[in-house]
Amino acid sequence: MDTPIEHFIVPHVLQQNSFDCGPACVCMVLRGLGFFGINLWELNKKVAVSSIWTIDLAFLLRYYAPDLDFTFYTTHTGARADDKFYRSSFDEDERRVNRLFSIAKNNNVNVIRMILPLENFRRLLFNSKFVIIALVNSRFLKCQLCQVYKLRVNDYVGHFIVLIGFDPNSNCFIYRDPGITEQYCMISMNDFERARRSCGTDEDCIVIRMPSHQYLNR
Repeated sequence: MDTPIEHFIVPHVLQQNSFDCGPACVCMVLRGLGFFGINLWELNKKVAVSSIWTIDLAFLLRYYAPDLDFTFYTTHTGARADDKFYRSSFDEDERRVNRLFSIAKNNNVNVIRMILPLENFRRLLFNSKFVIIALVNSRFLKCQLCQVYKLRVNDYVGHFIVLIGFDPNSNCFIYRDPGITEQYCMISMNDFERARRSCGTDEDCIVIRMPSHQYLNR
């Protein structure tokens, strides 16, 4: 990897519970923007649910960074429980999630219903001006550094990660995983595509432009 990992401005944050990988990813992004006083406990309190959907993360970003340029891409604008991973809490999630999608535009949360092409991930991350929060199936997260799959299970396990760069030498994405202590991981384009296109993810991702100085010293 040509660029030292310390040059990536989004720091690593560990999740505190089994359900707060999403808020941990938001915490990484906010700290990368200069919101150093933000902590995961505060974000968990703000979202106030344990079954966290990508739309919740988009609203968290907008709440703490009202001028931030980001776009949420998904194949489905609403709540659905196609996978059993979501079914246990779906009844209480459905109304909240559908409401957030319905008010997104009025709250300056840009939602686009489409699959972001893999080549766009490579292009956006290569220029170091963007980071991407992505929903993936943990069972397909295979880090090239440790050469093992994150989870050896048969079912879908939704998990959020933050993609922070692209290494053209290895043709791998560089990402922060809030579920492990390692500061960063690397995953091949094919393995990432499998993880993010897995049934249950809706190919959800939030593409965030990282401004150079706008939010520093908050």
